[in-house]
Amino acid sequence: RCIMPGKASLITIVGYLALFWIIAGQLNQTGTAAVRNSVSYYDQTMVKNIIGSATNLCLRKLCQDANWRDGFTDYSFAGGIFQCTISDEPGVGENTVGINTLATYNGCIDSANVCVDVFAASSRFSRFSYFTDDEHMIYFNTNDTIYGPVHTNEQFYIMGSPVFFGLVSSVSPTYEKLGEPTPQFLGGTDFGRSSIELPIDITILKNAALSGGHYELSGDLWITFQDDGSYLYKIGESGSWLTGQISDINGVISCEEDVYLKGTVKGQVTISSSQDIYIIDDILYSDALSENPKSTDMLGLVAAQNVIVQDNAENRLGCEINGSIMSVEESFRAENIYFQPTGKLVVNGGIIQQVRGPVGTSYPSGYRKLYKYDERFEYSYPPYFPIAHGAFDNLYSQLSDIKILSWYE
Repeated sequence: RCIMPGKASLITIVGYLALFWIIAGQLNQTGTAAVRNSVSYYDQTMVKNIIGSATNLCLRKLCQDANWRDGFTDYSFAGGIFQCTISDEPGVGENTVGINTLATYNGCIDSANVCVDVFAASSRFSRFSYFTDDEHMIYFNTNDTIYGPVHTNEQFYIMGSPVFFGLVSSVSPTYEKLGEPTPQFLGGTDFGRSSIELPIDITILKNAALSGGHYELSGDLWITFQDDGSYLYKIGESGSWLTGQISDINGVISCEEDVYLKGTVKGQVTISSSQDIYIIDDILYSDALSENPKSTDMLGLVAAQNVIVQDNAENRLGCEINGSIMSVEESFRAENIYFQPTGKLVVNGGIIQQVRGPVGTSYPSGYRKLYKYDERFEYSYPPYFPIAHGAFDNLYSQLSDIKILSWYE
């Protein structure tokens, strides 16, 4: 027989059905909203990614060329579009550049404002870690590891397996081999290029010393740097000591005769001599590069003739020189290369010279070399250091260093 449900049962069933349709409708609405939210989140993520990529592309362009200001207009990228404007910001800083980026993706819009300091690669001779006009048939060998740009106006002589981390260039299209050398040119080569002429005089440094620097016309100049930013100086070995301040001059000290140097430099200064410069003991930085690679202490040595490590008791134990060393007509060399036991000659900076000068022998006697490149010299230089005309007229001339000051989205 059939059993008819009661009224209460019908009401219960109808209630359940109504509740089911309500819940089903809500679930459908929730699903639709979830899809919309997912699509919106994806679009927002994509437009932020485009903004980041566009800004990084601009940073890369500025790294390749500090003077790049073209920007981008309606540039298609990853399904969206961006535009960038690049502008100098002299009100913020002398080297500051602003990057303003606007991007759209599927109706979503985002923007970024980035402020950076851009330091163009130096065009000064101090940018070289090693430079010669005449190699004098001295070989790079297995134990030689050279950082920074390297150049000779002659031909390199190579044996064993020296390693070069910077660009290696020479006027000769080849290098002379002893045996079967396997040099590593990790920074690339530019063999067979035009010569880079050393300046025939250093008048620019003399003029700078006469116009706000420290200039001495006659007598040998003795200088002892102090780690408080001052320097002691006297004319002649028996002269009376006087005191000067690096901060009180334009950064140039010039003498028409020989200069004798030692001490600890605090500040930025270039020493020039129309004759020879003698290193009579260590020349260090107050803020040592070993402790702070971004130290602001900086030294340039420019001699018309030689830069000489003097033969004395202190130096025979070893000598350390911080700075870029330039000998326009002669060499950077040791006064004596035949003493024993050997000492260590440390140069933190670079060496630019007419003729490659000796500092030791293979016996061994004299000095064992430890030359380290000061990477700051790629983008900065000691005051009034001579310009290397035509030296970097290639891809490497445009490289820049970028420091991000702010990034807002």
